[in-house]
Amino acid sequence: MSFGEWVIDIECFNKILEILPKNKTILEFGSGFGSSELSKYYKVFSIEHDEKWLNKYPNINYIYAPLKPIKENQNINWYDIDIVKDNIPEKYDLILVDGPPEATSKNRMGRMGFFYNLELFTLENVVIIFDDVERKKDLDNMISISKKIDRKYEIFEGKSKLKKKKFGVIF
Repeated sequence: MSFGEWVIDIECFNKILEILPKNKTILEFGSGFGSSELSKYYKVFSIEHDEKWLNKYPNINYIYAPLKPIKENQNINWYDIDIVKDNIPEKYDLILVDGPPEATSKNRMGRMGFFYNLELFTLENVVIIFDDVERKKDLDNMISISKKIDRKYEIFEGKSKLKKKKFGVIF
């Protein structure tokens, strides 16, 4: 496996290396090959809904949280809020929003669950990265969060050969 397509682009990986000092903590939504590569430099906590991805790579702190409809919008499936709340680390330096997969909600807006649950997270001095913002719904989600927390974002282009990927960073 390599970077790009369904995995964060190498440009996203390199941006994380550029902005986050080594040995810091990353809280990510959705795990995979990128998690494995990030865990070589950082302490990674990965919230995952799909049991087949649990414990796939060493050095990752997996948090299994099945998807459930959120109370604000029953059409949006997101990670079980109680499990997330009880298991995320007390401190983290970067949040990577790369899950749940787009197809897990009836209206393909699963990542909006993060927006509806921002109060669960400490966001002060935490960089937030959103993968797949070439998709309008993911871009809109990032912009909504940027406005809600009153912080600026920047969009970067990946160089995946199979599809044009973009990621956004709220600094």
